[in-house]
Amino acid sequence: MSIEVPEKCPEEIKDYIDDYNQAFASKDIMEVDLALNGLVTYMFSSDENLRYWARWSVDKIGQIQYKFLKNVVRALEHRYKGDDPEKSELASIALGEIVIGKPAEQMIKDQKLIQKIKDEHQARLNRTAEEEAKRQAYLKKAQAVQINLDTLQIVSDIYNIGQYYNKSMTDDKLEEAASTVRSLIANLFRWLEENPTNFSTGTILLSKIGQKGKRPSFFNESIDYLLGFLKKGKEEEKKAAKEVILNIYEEIEDLLPKDLVDWARTESIKRKEEKQKKQKAEAEYRAYLQKMIIPDDTKWDMGIRELVKTHNSAIKEDDEKTLRKLVKPLNKALKSSDEREWMSAGQLLGHLLRRHPEQYKDIVQDYLRDYRKPQKSEILSFMTDTLADLQLAKPQIIEAIKEDQEIREQKREEIRKKKEEEYKKLQKITIQFDGNWQKELVKDCEKLNELLVDKKLKNAQKLIDDKVANVLQAKKREIRAEGQDLFIMIAEKYPDLLSNIVNEYLELYNSDKDARFLAVELFGKTYHAGHLDNIIPSLTEEMRKKIEADYEDRRKEIENKLMAEKIFHIKIDVQTIPIKEWPKDIQKICRKYNDAIMKQEMEEVVKEVQEIVDIFMNDKKKKRLDAAIEILGLISKKNIELIAPTINMLLDMVDSKNEDVKFKAIRALGEVCEQRPGWAYMGLEKLAKTSNHDKSAAGRQKAMLELSKVGKKNATMLIEYVPNIIEALANDENKHVRRLAAWTLGTMAKVIPLEAKDAIPALTDALHDNYLLVRKFADKALQLIRAAMRKENK
Repeated sequence: MSIEVPEKCPEEIKDYIDDYNQAFASKDIMEVDLALNGLVTYMFSSDENLRYWARWSVDKIGQIQYKFLKNVVRALEHRYKGDDPEKSELASIALGEIVIGKPAEQMIKDQKLIQKIKDEHQARLNRTAEEEAKRQAYLKKAQAVQINLDTLQIVSDIYNIGQYYNKSMTDDKLEEAASTVRSLIANLFRWLEENPTNFSTGTILLSKIGQKGKRPSFFNESIDYLLGFLKKGKEEEKKAAKEVILNIYEEIEDLLPKDLVDWARTESIKRKEEKQKKQKAEAEYRAYLQKMIIPDDTKWDMGIRELVKTHNSAIKEDDEKTLRKLVKPLNKALKSSDEREWMSAGQLLGHLLRRHPEQYKDIVQDYLRDYRKPQKSEILSFMTDTLADLQLAKPQIIEAIKEDQEIREQKREEIRKKKEEEYKKLQKITIQFDGNWQKELVKDCEKLNELLVDKKLKNAQKLIDDKVANVLQAKKREIRAEGQDLFIMIAEKYPDLLSNIVNEYLELYNSDKDARFLAVELFGKTYHAGHLDNIIPSLTEEMRKKIEADYEDRRKEIENKLMAEKIFHIKIDVQTIPIKEWPKDIQKICRKYNDAIMKQEMEEVVKEVQEIVDIFMNDKKKKRLDAAIEILGLISKKNIELIAPTINMLLDMVDSKNEDVKFKAIRALGEVCEQRPGWAYMGLEKLAKTSNHDKSAAGRQKAMLELSKVGKKNATMLIEYVPNIIEALANDENKHVRRLAAWTLGTMAKVIPLEAKDAIPALTDALHDNYLLVRKFADKALQLIRAAMRKENK
């Protein structure tokens, strides 16, 4: 029988209850004992809540099968008899709740001990009952004399006074309560001018104290104290006393002279009328502002947006002179050769005409004389409704302007679609190589794309057989990897162009030559990318499995070689990693890692790192995967050499056709790069490439998210990858990738303004993006970049 875990039970206790439930279901007594041992440990925690739930859990288990508690009773008995008085007391509490008076009691053979624990338990129950009785009596009394302070919590000064008054009343300290009320009145006099919020809230407290049914016996004296200022006080004291009375008279009418009550009632009505009149005027002013203020449009030219700010400020300040001055710069902008500037100015003119028709109708009428001219027609199209409302143009002219605008929009849409089709066509026929590759290889890729666009496939194959084949045989693994990535890209779109290389490498793969590993790497990476069938149509299942197994062996061989090279000259920083609330077995691995770090036992360190890597590779539970990724990041922070082979593995995994593998590799690379970006340049390069070229929109988004995290922590590490981020902002079809790109450029502005300024054209274009958040982040990034550039130039 399993235990149901209440929601409010702490996670630490839940874990052990889950362990018990699983062990009970599988009838594994050893695991049941382990779960109970863990719960016993929490019975001695410094956290009272954990202690309570640990006892609750063990008690529930004892109700199911008390014999399970044999080791628990033994442990608690040992602690009870120990020298530590605090732990002895906690053991007594646990034994009293879990064992005494229950079947598990028979496990204690010492009857004197049982009686002693019973007596202690009963004494605790008696104390608890007495304390509860006192508490209930206190609460009953408090309910009778205390006032409700809920509405006063927002003003701490008044709330504190109210609490002190309540405590004094409940404790029968009437002199202190009376003194508190007099002090409140004195403070109200001071707050009338100094702190209106305290004054108004303080009068609420005073009226609550004076309300019938709760009013204390001394309150008459307090009111006499207040009225005394009306008779003998200074002018400012009389004024303050009247204001206090005006705010509380409804609660204490029976304590005030009739003429004072009449005055307060009349004055209150008068002030309410004045307040309503003021509120009406304020509402009318807000409506006026809402009508006259022009909304700021992030798509407009920056100069026009400045005019909008000037206009809105002048409206708020009722500055007619400044409003008239806007005509000249607006006229100049309307005649600009910059399309964005004059179109923005035209839209602003439409707003201004509706708000200030007398001031701008002459400009508009001048434009109406040539309403068939394209630029003037476009400007007029922004205000057709206003033209009709103000009767500035005949209906047939307004219709003609609308028709011309519709034709222009159709042409623009046709041009946009044509460009989009051309771009998609180029995307389909060209190879999306990485601009950060070796310069010679980049030049070869550019030449290859030219040949592919011109459909010169024979020349393209010749270039591949010559240039790409050479890179595939490079001695340096990094250069060779670039060639392999290019090979995979070609295999996706033009597998026939690789026929000569494929035949050569098939022969090499089936040989026993020393260079066979080149074919293993090439075919293995191509398999993981999902394009092996493209280049080897006759591929059998047996051969596919063999290639996969050979590639895995080769990857491990590289990993072991890298570790072997480093293991003898790495000087490990004596820096342990903090143990967090991870699953217990993962915590155990981390403790072993920390011990080995402290003792400089390199082989043990490597072993524990590999344990974490195995969890990362094979575990599907989110909680465990999250822990493994976090730990890899923590290790990289001080000893990145230890996970260098793992980084190489992650670089390969990012290209996997399995999205689950790809996504967790992207996240792990991001964690490592964020912790030690200076050491993880290959990871940053891979993330940048993935953010531009991955087929999956989710893959590009996740890669850009990791780049943005690195940029937020250390923007200088993304200097080399600004072009990649700009490329994502300008061309990615996924709105979330564009949003993250704009946000990332904004975070980099203050640190690297000179590099970030290259993004200004793309960010400016992004102001017209159809997704609000892209526009918003692009606008913010532009402001930050320009502000940083101005600061840089000072």
